[in-house]
This record gives sequence, C-alpha cells and structure tokens, in this order.
Amino acid sequence: MTLNPHQLQELQRGVAQFNHGRFFISHETIEEIWIGQQGQTRIFLQALIQLAAAYHHAEKGNLRGTLSLLPKCLQVIEKVPRIYLGLDCERLGLDLRWAVSNLQDRQGAQKAPPRIKILLVQDKHRP
Repeated sequence: MTLNPHQLQELQRGVAQFNHGRFFISHETIEEIWIGQQGQTRIFLQALIQLAAAYHHAEKGNLRGTLSLLPKCLQVIEKVPRIYLGLDCERLGLDLRWAVSNLQDRQGAQKAPPRIKILLVQDKHRP
C-alpha cells in the first residue's frame, strides 16, 4: 500500500517535527498516517513512530525505554529500500546504527542518544 499525497505531506510534517526535536508530536502525526496502513508501509511507519517514542523517552530520562526501542527501529529501517516514501532510509539506517552503538557503549554515562535527522530525499542536495 502506498501513501496518498495528503499522507505524504503529513509524513513530511512528522519528519520535520522529529528533526526539530518535537518527538511526541512527531509520534502523534505519523501515527495518524499509520492507522489503516498495511504491509511494509505499516511496519515502516511503526518504526518511525517507535523512533520518535525512543527519543521522547530519552528526553524524559527513560534510557531503558530508549534502549528497548532503537534496535527494533533499526531492524525495520535496514530492511526497506534505500529510498522509501521519499525518505533517505539508507542514511537513516547508518545514523541509527551509530546512535544504537553509541548508547550501548556508554549505557550509564549518557542520558540521551545522539541526535539524528531523518532526511527527505530532496534534503540530500541541500548545503
């Protein structure tokens, strides 16, 4: 199943919210698109929702919640095409792998994972 133009626009809004550190609202925005989806699209959107939730947990000091969600997100992100729903999933997978390895290397020393961005395909060419 693919997203219609309105849903794609909402996905871009959810990504922008994530990139600006508005993790809870990003979770809510993407969840609205996730409802009613099926197959790979549903699984992928769920991973983005979990990614936003993981960073929201980190923001609140719940490193355990963050540690439980980020590896699950990574497993899904690494299985989708390099570019999926207009997002650079290859870059997201690399950045997420780095964030996960950083957390696991310093579990007690760091309260939040390193910040990452979700890039829209057209963002790759911006300076």
